[in-house]
Amino acid sequence: EDYDMALAYYTDLLRVQRCLFPTKLVDNAVTMNFIGLILHRAGKCNKAGEIFQSALQIRLALISRKEETSSQQEAKRRRRDGSTFESKSAEDDSESSCAEHPIFPTLL
Repeated sequence: EDYDMALAYYTDLLRVQRCLFPTKLVDNAVTMNFIGLILHRAGKCNKAGEIFQSALQIRLALISRKEETSSQQEAKRRRRDGSTFESKSAEDDSESSCAEHPIFPTLL
């Protein structure tokens, strides 16, 4: 009974944390999986399934957010480099030097 109360408390706390701190989604997904494993081991398979489902939804949201951010960055880069992209691609690659790369001088 104490186990059930403690687990319910931490599960509710995690749900509140998920609402308040959406940037901590990775930590929340890992924690929810851990709680799900504990529940499953304790024989509470239905509750474990709910927790695993929530963790999966968090992961899907993270993937979606990452893809959206990547596509937005790609679109910005294309807009910024749009006029120079074609002229750069037509140049011979042998003309460009590694030393011109912004990180290269810091490695020397």
